[in-house]
Amino acid sequence: MALKIIGAGNGRTGTKSLKLALEHLGYGPTYHMYELFERPEDHKFWQEAIETGSTDWDDALADYQSIVDYPGCAFFKSLYQHFPGSKVILTLRDGDSWYESSRRTIYSASPGFLQRLIITAKLPFNARLRKLLPVFRVIDHGWDDVFEGKFEDRDYAIARYNELNQKVIDAIPPEDLLVLNLGDGWEPLCAFLGVPVPDIPYPRANQRSSFKVNMKDIRHGRIPSFE
Repeated sequence: MALKIIGAGNGRTGTKSLKLALEHLGYGPTYHMYELFERPEDHKFWQEAIETGSTDWDDALADYQSIVDYPGCAFFKSLYQHFPGSKVILTLRDGDSWYESSRRTIYSASPGFLQRLIITAKLPFNARLRKLLPVFRVIDHGWDDVFEGKFEDRDYAIARYNELNQKVIDAIPPEDLLVLNLGDGWEPLCAFLGVPVPDIPYPRANQRSSFKVNMKDIRHGRIPSFE
């Protein structure tokens, strides 16, 4: 199974909704950051990509037709070059809105915080969560390297977010790139992929309320469902 669709958008730009949409359109399974929690052994591929810029993409993504969210978005160019004929979807939202959503969700539940829970023995008996420590280190790359450890500087983070999006636009030929704004729905996506528009609403997933439930599960030593 060769990768066909590469999501280049950062988290909190509708990536989970895009995952569900692509799977409904027949481009699944779709790899999302949450896959790392289900397949923590995958950390070896992403760690190698962090260190070298690439990895054995065929092995890492053998079971998937598409990928969205982090860490895949950080390696969109390598993936696009590796999989001939693939297309890239850049999900976007307004920079201020993206920052506030990220700050209140994925950043506030950053791996450093989760590791401290484990290290301070607040999750002392959960072997499953302890096995996720390498996954947390991969996710830390997004904050420590991609955002250079300066996410709390609002102006810097938004400027960096805009810069990353522009890099995608500059790197991918227009015929292989769809810029999909939050709320655009099915029509531009289906036109880009050349498939009929479904007669169901476009998915809306990973809302802030459900994210908080997942983080509460982690804090109590339970594996989150990420529904």
